[in-house]
Amino acid sequence: MVIKRSFRAFLLLLTAIPFYTASGNRLEQAEVFDSPRHFNNLGIDSYRRGDFEKAEYLFKRSLRIKRAEQSNLSPDLANTYTNLGAVNRRLFNLDDAMLYYDSAGYIFMHHHGPDHLRLGAVYQNQGNLLREQREINSALTYYRNALRIFIENNRLDWAATLYNNMGIAYWMAGNFESAKDFYNRSMKIREGLNPFEAAIPAGNLAICYRETGDFQNADKYYRLSIDAISGSSDAEHPNLATNLMNYGLFLIVDGGEPDAGYELLLKALQIFRINYGESGYQIARTYMNIGHYYELSGEIKTALNYYQRSLVSNS
Repeated sequence: MVIKRSFRAFLLLLTAIPFYTASGNRLEQAEVFDSPRHFNNLGIDSYRRGDFEKAEYLFKRSLRIKRAEQSNLSPDLANTYTNLGAVNRRLFNLDDAMLYYDSAGYIFMHHHGPDHLRLGAVYQNQGNLLREQREINSALTYYRNALRIFIENNRLDWAATLYNNMGIAYWMAGNFESAKDFYNRSMKIREGLNPFEAAIPAGNLAICYRETGDFQNADKYYRLSIDAISGSSDAEHPNLATNLMNYGLFLIVDGGEPDAGYELLLKALQIFRINYGESGYQIARTYMNIGHYYELSGEIKTALNYYQRSLVSNS
């Protein structure tokens, strides 16, 4: 049903994917010469544009050069294995993604031991893969291993992301009370470190309250998820569009304010267009939800038009 798919769409944006250059740092300016770093950074650019097949090709090209020049246990190889894990996750090659993360984790363990932050990040990514395959218990085992590392290294910011992912896992398992608990842990940390990022667990709390029929708290947390971003300097961030879309659909379906919800969907569509143009999953999802508004309003012809636009924009 349209409603369920729309609310689940929010959760696809939750996990931040760090990318690493040859030096192990976050993304740097792309090199202008033919080198593994050059291909790696071009791969990151392609990933961020949503061209995952090209990103995979570029990461593999970087990997081939590194394998020819470096030992099999070079930390630099682990960086590219991590990036290949991320892109294969997006391509739904989940078994390949897990193998790439295994390779990265083996190298990190070899050089840094069992308590290094980068190993914790690998565990979290592997937990995400298992969660997406609905192997929730296995996912939680990886998450707990990651959490131990983050806490021991006093990285509350990384723990906040992990708490949010654990909340998603419990939500997928139908354990809404545990999901709320972990979302609240994430939100409290993020409110103290970066209020902007508190929007993510706040939005997920809203989804939990909606699904348990507590519409008053759902409305409260949808508003918080929007206010956290609206109060920042980035009024065109795609996460704001996602929160507007989810809250708009809530108002249309459950909140008794369909026209106000429709206006939020239009705002979401405008922000998504600024970020992604006229195509992509987010655009398609928003068109589908606008179509649902018109269907509920009895304007079937207009609804069918938006459903068609949704199919075209996601093709």
